[in-house]
Amino acid sequence: SSEGRGGRRGEEEPRLLWKNLLLDLIAERKESAVDRALVAALDDDAPSVRTHAIRLLGLRGDSQHISKLEDHLDALDSAELRAAVVALCRLNRNDPRWVRTLLALARSRRPEERMGAALGLLEVRTPEAVALLHELLLDTSWRVRFEAMQQVGTLRRNSSVPLLIERLDVEGRKGTGLNSS
Repeated sequence: SSEGRGGRRGEEEPRLLWKNLLLDLIAERKESAVDRALVAALDDDAPSVRTHAIRLLGLRGDSQHISKLEDHLDALDSAELRAAVVALCRLNRNDPRWVRTLLALARSRRPEERMGAALGLLEVRTPEAVALLHELLLDTSWRVRFEAMQQVGTLRRNSSVPLLIERLDVEGRKGTGLNSS
């Protein structure tokens, strides 16, 4: 149906644009009220607003919000999940507990979580993280393989080049790979 919360879909989009614009306008301010507003936006009905608030909290660099951001690691919306992984990597990439969480996400049953993990593994860059990122090149989901290929390319390691060349050959034989999850 074209009905959403608060009216028709066409009316919903400007409301979300305004919310996200207002978050941008206040995010550069240092007052604690800004943190409170960004944390409140984490509970918004719209995934785009939650995603934007997560991204802005990560950019602010305050680790006091880590537990609230971790609540979004099980988000159904892939952009929201990805934003949570990126923010958490910025805030605590060297924390062994976070690295364990990231490694678990890379082995999740949900492709969205594995995709988010690929991004986080690039940020962490430990030998174990790089090895797991390389493993994601073989994932059953083309979306995860695609994300892993992008991150491995960004990694710019000589050891990754043969793996990327092999994936090029395999993906070329598969066609687009769009038939698998």
